[in-house]
Amino acid sequence: MLRGEGKISFSFFDFGIDFCTDTIQYKCTDKKRRGDYMSPKGRPTDNPKKGRFEIRTSAEEEFMLEYCCKATGKKRTDIVRMGIKKVYDELKK
Repeated sequence: MLRGEGKISFSFFDFGIDFCTDTIQYKCTDKKRRGDYMSPKGRPTDNPKKGRFEIRTSAEEEFMLEYCCKATGKKRTDIVRMGIKKVYDELKK
């Protein structure tokens, strides 16, 4: 693979064919890859939580959230869910 003035150069065909065979086989055929047969991760549940979001908070909001967590013994996510449910219930009235 030496070309020119002692420089090492690689072309796509030096490594690409072996690397791409799994991708080509998966996209061009009905065959599945080994990872497609794996069982789902996590514990089974009746209420899966697939939604995900991130918020930015001020120092005051962080303090209020931590206070609520310590006072109730619940996690931050549980407090946020309780807040969402409370606002939703108030709007439905």
